[in-house]
Amino acid sequence: RSNETALKFPGEDLEKLQAAAEKVLLGGDPDAAADLFARAVSLLPEDDTSRVGLLPRLGVALFEAGRFTEAAEILTEAIDQAGGDDRLEARARDGASVVRGAERANQLWLRP
Repeated sequence: RSNETALKFPGEDLEKLQAAAEKVLLGGDPDAAADLFARAVSLLPEDDTSRVGLLPRLGVALFEAGRFTEAAEILTEAIDQAGGDDRLEARARDGASVVRGAERANQLWLRP
C-alpha cells in the first residue's frame, strides 16, 4: 500500500503494526519492535492522541534495543505532548527515568 492510502485508512495498518510490534518485542527483538512502533507512529498526525499514546511503547522498545538516546528523545516528546493526560505523562516520565539511569550506568561501565 502507498503512504497516501495508509494515511487515508490508518486504523487497520496501525492495529496490525501495533500487534506485530508487541509480538516481536515479547519475542525478544526490540530493534524490530522499535521499527514497527516507529512506522505506526509515522502513520498518524503529530497531534493525534493515538500517536502520542504510542510514543512510550516506542521509547521502551528503543530502550530495550540499547538505543538510549533515541529512547530519551521519544519519551521527552511523549511528556511534552501528553496534553494533560496524567497517565500518559507518568508512563513517559517513568520510562525517561529508566533511560537516564541506564545511560548513567553505561557511562560508569565504560570508564577506564
